[in-house]
Amino acid sequence: MGSLDAAFAFGTEGGPAIPAASGVLGYRPLTVWPPLVPGLVTLGVFVRREVLCGVPSAGWGGQVSAVR
Repeated sequence: MGSLDAAFAFGTEGGPAIPAASGVLGYRPLTVWPPLVPGLVTLGVFVRREVLCGVPSAGWGGQVSAVR
């Protein structure tokens, strides 16, 4: 849990703790997991196109040999 989560949970100024905690726990998956999906897709595209530092793509099940 980060500082923003703590501010949400304790920033209710004496309000009930259960709704504050459930709000924080509901907020975290909505802000962390959805951006991960397009990021992984973009990473896969970049690796296949060998955009990332010239790292060769292994393909599905292939092996990448070490550069000497």
